[in-house]
Amino acid sequence: MAVSKKIKVSEATVAKLRKGTMAGNLAKAKNASPELREALVRFYGAKRVNAAIGKATTPSSGPGGRMPSKPRGGPGARMTSTTKPKATAAKGTGNMKRVNNPLIDLPKALGSSQAKMTAKAEANKALIEKNKKARMERAKAKKNQK
Repeated sequence: MAVSKKIKVSEATVAKLRKGTMAGNLAKAKNASPELREALVRFYGAKRVNAAIGKATTPSSGPGGRMPSKPRGGPGARMTSTTKPKATAAKGTGNMKRVNNPLIDLPKALGSSQAKMTAKAEANKALIEKNKKARMERAKAKKNQK
């Protein structure tokens, strides 16, 4: 493995990259000095810089290279038809108007939620009053016993 020489990047170069846009900075990569190219690699990554320069990002052979495509056919391959598929007629009755009315009126059939909540609140209120009167009667009876 070859050891590459570290390239120093000045603050001025970094400041120049910060002022520009990514597209504009990568456009300069093709004719850039080694210092600017190193700064671009640190900012945007080697893949983007190599793509802007026009270099291939992945090797085609060797370790890490792309696998060749597998041959078509062979055992277990799907059968394909050599004839063109027949055109099928469009399905449907021809009535394209949609009616968005429900089959049953749910609030009418089941009662609206507001009406249900109101009825439940009234029932709870009546039960509380009934329990309160019963407690008061018990307390009054207990007081009279003593």
